[in-house]
Amino acid sequence: MLYVLWAAAGWCGTPWPGWWRGPRPKPDPEPWWVVAIAGIVGGLIGGYLTSRIIPGTDAGAAGVIATTLGAFVFGRVLGDLAGNLMGGRGGAAIGQ
Repeated sequence: MLYVLWAAAGWCGTPWPGWWRGPRPKPDPEPWWVVAIAGIVGGLIGGYLTSRIIPGTDAGAAGVIATTLGAFVFGRVLGDLAGNLMGGRGGAAIGQ
């Protein structure tokens, strides 16, 4: 179940177009599904690496929170990297 949480945290780290930016232009300017998949994979990798780097994360709520935060951050980084490599804006959607 923890892997599902890490995957969800990695997916939540990917940039969301949001309602404030209006409808997305056609054709889609960035490969959003590649960014989402990269975020999920990054979340799984980040959660696993965080559980191995920080001692004591194998038990308790603090360990779940720490590994989920690691999954979120690593998912965001990998999602931005994939978006930039695929020619999209990556994380530039935040703060526009």
